[in-house]
Amino acid sequence: MPLSPPERRYVRVVERDERWVEFEFSIGDPAIFVELVMAPAQFRQFCIDQAAEQLPPGGGLQRDSHAPSHQPSH
Repeated sequence: MPLSPPERRYVRVVERDERWVEFEFSIGDPAIFVELVMAPAQFRQFCIDQAAEQLPPGGGLQRDSHAPSHQPSH
């Protein structure tokens, strides 16, 4: 998988309601991100300021990602 240019920025919305937007923000590699929470107006301005590309939902880590994805064999 080719890497994105290091200056590219990405956001992926995890959850949204009228008060908050929870999202993942990454620079260069969408697989490495920080999770942030902002009010909707702040989120919109943040995306503009960062010139961030919005990624489709579902590609980031899930909250229970540390749990095993399969059951061990006995």
